[in-house]
Amino acid sequence: MVARYGGEEFILLLPSTHQEGAESVAETIRKAIEKSPVQWQEQVIDITVSIGVATMTPNSRLNYEDLVHNADKALYAAKQQGRNRVVVYDETELK
Repeated sequence: MVARYGGEEFILLLPSTHQEGAESVAETIRKAIEKSPVQWQEQVIDITVSIGVATMTPNSRLNYEDLVHNADKALYAAKQQGRNRVVVYDETELK
């Protein structure tokens, strides 16, 4: 499921997907966007995307608000680290 969240943000929900799978999907999306410049009025505009990944397990104490909050933290970490990257939220550290 894909949904717009806020002005410039989107959420992609991947049920039954482990963290590694979610990170792989995010990286595939990032690379596809990076390789797809947009042409506008005879200008070629390079586009990049910063992506924050957060996951939860069926046994997790997190709720969906927590999940979105964690993904948002990872997104802002990606932007702070130079943009055009995927950052995975980890409670001990962002990687």
